[in-house]
Amino acid sequence: MIKSIRLSAKALAGYFRREVVRERALPWPRVLVRALWLMGQCRAHARVLGRGESASPLLTDDYFRVLSRPTLPYLSTSFNWATWRDLHADHCVFVADRLGAKLYERVVADGLLIWQGQERAADVSIHLGGPCPHREGGLTLVLKLAGEPIYRLAFSLVRFERFLPHDSGLNRGPGIYVGQIQGYPGCFEKIKQVTTACKDIAPPDLLVSALLGLASALGIQQVKAVTLEYCPSYKKMLAMGHCFNYQQFWGGRWGASFDGTHHHLELPVAEKPLSEVKANHRGRTLAKRRFKHGVADTVAACLWEAMPASIAVRPRLQPYTTADQGCGGTGSPAASVTACASGRQIGSRTLQTMAP
Repeated sequence: MIKSIRLSAKALAGYFRREVVRERALPWPRVLVRALWLMGQCRAHARVLGRGESASPLLTDDYFRVLSRPTLPYLSTSFNWATWRDLHADHCVFVADRLGAKLYERVVADGLLIWQGQERAADVSIHLGGPCPHREGGLTLVLKLAGEPIYRLAFSLVRFERFLPHDSGLNRGPGIYVGQIQGYPGCFEKIKQVTTACKDIAPPDLLVSALLGLASALGIQQVKAVTLEYCPSYKKMLAMGHCFNYQQFWGGRWGASFDGTHHHLELPVAEKPLSEVKANHRGRTLAKRRFKHGVADTVAACLWEAMPASIAVRPRLQPYTTADQGCGGTGSPAASVTACASGRQIGSRTLQTMAP
């Protein structure tokens, strides 16, 4: 307990010092109230703050920033405050253990390029960024066209037993919880341009493919997503008229199950056999699948290469259950970092994903 208090006091002092420097208008009474509130949670801080050098000041700041506003939801409005706190702590612990301080600071500072298209899609790229400003995820995948963001997917790395029954049958390891997938205002024409350049694959599908590659690199087997009504920024999106149909997207296009509050997607994702696709549509379907598989493989390879060798984990499974001939071929999203899921050498290490 004494160690927890000492760690909390030291981390809080650094956090508020940086906050006051960033926000000079922050009044001291408010600072004091926040500090006292956060010190009262010192026992819960120990898991995050005890990570040592792997928990960077930026990660600690994000952890405290979420906890210091207990009236605001995190990831989903269906959770209570204790669940928000535990889920966010899980995310910070996982990021510190798997990404490390240097990689996380690089992600937050300028975003990590994890996929870059070529040829017709040369101006399209996907970046891994820091926390979502609307508290809907601790990390963000951002799709950009010529450097301008047009779509984003916010998520956190959590443990599902925090809010699901222990007998639910889910893997008790870490999983991905998607808190938001949304386009940026005023980008409709750019979204159409990206869809055309990427084999008629819509931006949200590209981002989910990238998410599956990230899950493969981190050894994650399950993805859950908030439903629209429980999205923290639902009312704001409704007022702006930019609501994304989560039910149709996750259930209709990705085959995710729905329990009334969350969409659940098991990895690897099962795809419809080509034999069940109309004969005159098979070529187009195969090209789109190769493109999405290429995005996922490239993202997994890029993260595998960027993660510190001392904490990198070997991916356990492929993002998809069906594999086309090769990773490239016609329709491949030739990228700045090219990788196959069959064990091709990438830099100093080898990416090896195995079917379950």
